[in-house]
Amino acid sequence: ADCDGTGAHSHPVLKNNTAVNGGAVAVTTGTPVMYCANFEGNTAEENGGSIYVANGGFTMNGGAISGGKLEESELNAKLGGAVYVSGGTFTMNDGTISGNKAKNGGATYVAESDSAKGNFVMNNGTLSNNIATENGGAAYISGGNYTMEDGTVNNNTATDYGGAVYVNNGNVTMTSGVVKNNATTAKKSVGGGFYVNGGSIIIGLPGCNGHGDNHNDDSANKNHPQVINNKAQ
Repeated sequence: ADCDGTGAHSHPVLKNNTAVNGGAVAVTTGTPVMYCANFEGNTAEENGGSIYVANGGFTMNGGAISGGKLEESELNAKLGGAVYVSGGTFTMNDGTISGNKAKNGGATYVAESDSAKGNFVMNNGTLSNNIATENGGAAYISGGNYTMEDGTVNNNTATDYGGAVYVNNGNVTMTSGVVKNNATTAKKSVGGGFYVNGGSIIIGLPGCNGHGDNHNDDSANKNHPQVINNKAQ
């Protein structure tokens, strides 16, 4: 979606809302779609500072989900500073998720419900400057699936493990995109980019033997994935 236009209509704003789960939006069935909306400063007592998806789905086509101004001790949520997914699917086609803060999963936490795995599908967009006070600066995958088809995950931080992504018996597939400049901050912390504690991670396309910048298949001329300049203390 083109969210840079200056037409007569202002973009919708969902700001400073709060709930137990999903400060602004909770989805238990159905498939809402976001076009160029701005979520800012929403908080949850438990999971999903802005958006909580338990079954059903949510599609983000542009716009932004930001944590707003927080005191040092404040969180947008315990799990998933911006988005929590369990048993449903969150699809990010464009936009930015930035400046959110949680114990685990600064931007998103993807879990497994009793009936199905949660899914976070990133086709494009940016996860940046999110903070986990424990693990998974951008994403914490606990029994769910995280698929990165393109986009950028950068400048996220976790205190202990997984500056970008922490995988706990979940599955991560990265076919393209960039994961860079993420970090863990505690002494002897581990996994500046990815940390895997059970589960699987696949980076690249199986069978790809291209030596240039792009995959040598029919994947829409996508670039090879890059994991660069991440740091663990």
